[in-house]
Amino acid sequence: MAKSKLIVADPKNGKSIMYELTDDQFRVFKGLKIGSDIDGSPVNVEGKLTITGGSDHGGFPMRNDVLGGVKKYVLLTKGVGFRSTVKGLKRRKLVRGNTITEEIYQINALLTSKPTKKSPAKEKEVSPDIKKDEDIPKKEGESKEILKEKVKKKQDNESSEKKSVSAEEKKMKITEKPKETSPSEKETA
Repeated sequence: MAKSKLIVADPKNGKSIMYELTDDQFRVFKGLKIGSDIDGSPVNVEGKLTITGGSDHGGFPMRNDVLGGVKKYVLLTKGVGFRSTVKGLKRRKLVRGNTITEEIYQINALLTSKPTKKSPAKEKEVSPDIKKDEDIPKKEGESKEILKEKVKKKQDNESSEKKSVSAEEKKMKITEKPKETSPSEKETA
């Protein structure tokens, strides 16, 4: 048997990942229908998967409304396996049923839920010169927002002073040029 493929779509980031399935991994999917939920651990995918469709080796798509694992001609007006160019057009098309069998080559699945990893909530690091809200003394009549604004203005002033000092130093370095010596001075030295 040729290697089958599993295409897992992640709706949160809009990306799809292809996995090649071994025979043992493919056996997990045999007999499942479109819309079935399955745990992704047998195929090394974290989370739960929902089967959304698939196709066989010839490229004939699986349809949810065709029961069983059969391949048969169905009169279609819209949906998977048929693109209508004219309104009201009907065609008889060859499609696969909604059950996964050995003839299915590609299985399409949707990642419905990822396991939540419990990680300790990390507190943002604050430099010692920045005061936290709890450290700000409250005065009567002043709200917490006004005090935050004052602290922010103070921090902005301090940072602008640091920037201006560094800018002055840069100017001094640029204006200082090394003394040029004449060729006669080089010979005497």
